[in-house]
Amino acid sequence: MQKIKIPVPFFTLLAFLYVLPVLAADISFEEQLRERIETALGGTPLIVDRRTLHAQQALVKHYSDYLFKPVWSKNGQLTAQAYQLIETITHADQQGLNPNNYHSSAIAEQMRLLEHPLDQTDRIKKLVDMDLLLSDAFLTYSSHLLQGQLNAETLTSKWEVARQAVNIICSLADAVNLCSIDSMLEKLVPQHQGYRLLLKALAEYRRIKDQGGWNRVSAGRKLLPGDVSPRVEQIRKRLAATGDLDPEYNTESKVFDRPLEQAVKLYQRRNGLQVDGIVGRKTLAALNVPVESRIDQLLANLERWRWMPANLGSRYIMVNIAGFELFFVSGNRTVLKMPVVVGKTYRETPVFSGKMTYLVVNPSWNVPKSIAVNDKLPLIRKNPYYLQQHNMKLYQGWGAEAQEIDPLSVDWSRVNQNYFPYHIVQSPGPQNALGKIKFMFPNKHNVYLHDTSEPWLFNKTERSFSSGCIRVGKPYALADYVLENNTRLDRSAILAIINQPEQKIISLRNPIPVHILYWTAWVDENGAVNFRKDLYGRDEELIRALRHMSSSAEYLIASRSEVTAEADNAGRSFPEQTALDDTVENKLNR
Repeated sequence: MQKIKIPVPFFTLLAFLYVLPVLAADISFEEQLRERIETALGGTPLIVDRRTLHAQQALVKHYSDYLFKPVWSKNGQLTAQAYQLIETITHADQQGLNPNNYHSSAIAEQMRLLEHPLDQTDRIKKLVDMDLLLSDAFLTYSSHLLQGQLNAETLTSKWEVARQAVNIICSLADAVNLCSIDSMLEKLVPQHQGYRLLLKALAEYRRIKDQGGWNRVSAGRKLLPGDVSPRVEQIRKRLAATGDLDPEYNTESKVFDRPLEQAVKLYQRRNGLQVDGIVGRKTLAALNVPVESRIDQLLANLERWRWMPANLGSRYIMVNIAGFELFFVSGNRTVLKMPVVVGKTYRETPVFSGKMTYLVVNPSWNVPKSIAVNDKLPLIRKNPYYLQQHNMKLYQGWGAEAQEIDPLSVDWSRVNQNYFPYHIVQSPGPQNALGKIKFMFPNKHNVYLHDTSEPWLFNKTERSFSSGCIRVGKPYALADYVLENNTRLDRSAILAIINQPEQKIISLRNPIPVHILYWTAWVDENGAVNFRKDLYGRDEELIRALRHMSSSAEYLIASRSEVTAEADNAGRSFPEQTALDDTVENKLNR
């Protein structure tokens, strides 16, 4: 038989045909992804499984920069980093986040499909979909950890605390190559102790919910220690559910005994109620708040923590408006705590951060026009001697041109909200509304900390009596900490200034951060979960917004984190990238 001679080039061709599927697969993935990205550049959003992806422009930039290469698969298989990310977002609820906001169900469906035999084209399409889903989940989850799910500045109840400067355009390739995904994302979690403790509280209250929650206490008369009533048994079981009463103790008894009284006091203390051991109207109302509402409250306050900057300062002052308390923190330890009086419900104390730069000793009080018109004018009309009796003077004009006016010479019946050509100044002294010391951190709200001539207000449980500024319960103790190694004056000179009657200013060498915040749920230094009344009604709006976001498939990452279309069209210049990379690097190296 004559042998057939096969030319050498045929073997070369055969070898090429053998590797062609692999090359075609690589090229097909990149080509299909490129087509998806180019479609997005044309104005059609990136969609997977009928779900619009959140970080549209960030995805376009990343995949374009990296020539449409896969991030989460290699040789047609998902990488270890992909499985780490999937595991993290599956348990996003442990961070008080909703896994559905990170495509958890769509990712699970894609994984199921990839486990089945598919032809080459279909498998590549599924891998492209999976890559886009995982990248979007990574970007969105990272953004939510770093800055929160909602843009606080768009809410009615403003939260004007500067957050971390973050650009969502993060290098996914670097994220995957530099370290494991789970450890990286863990470092993006807020490191504040307050956040970590709230997460534990959330897990505990979810456990209580899974076990059926707690019983409702029937309405009725006030219950006092020593009373005998079927309602006492309800209170026992209710307090046992949250650990205020030892569940091993007799929960069937109808006698209001001493251990139950102590349990009621513990519950009252951690709910900001009058601690008297009596189950009255307010205590009963707090006991009957359902566990679901408490979980919502915890979720809302976790979101507020995500709005906070990573670094609050080595020494700082924190005021909790809803808790009516001030904390001086030094080296991550609370060294001073005191009660405060905050703004009335119709003159809310704003949420913001500032820097304390000086103190005013024996301050005079320039009465704000709103207070002069709304509060003082009616009193002056009733009593023409009101200003003199309260060590106040009336002026017309400002500065060097200001002229003191005799209040008795004014026809107060003609003065009203639209016509008030005066300003009122209260001189330093025992009656001065600002007390002996005023702590200044200049801000647009004209809010500051100060002493008060009405110290009895600190004995109240709910202390919303001011016109917006914050009255502190221990002004001299606060001054000691503020001035410690922070002024050119020695202690004797400071005491001399305080003891003399004239107004003096003491400047600080190093400004002290002041954070005026609004927490309605937190865990205290004793490990007790605290809840407070939503003084200004700010929880409701936040909880509603979080629910709406979780139920919507079309919400996007806030526009502040997206690349602008102008930048995208202008030669792909993204100056924000450096800021983001620095932030992520700082987080990783922290």
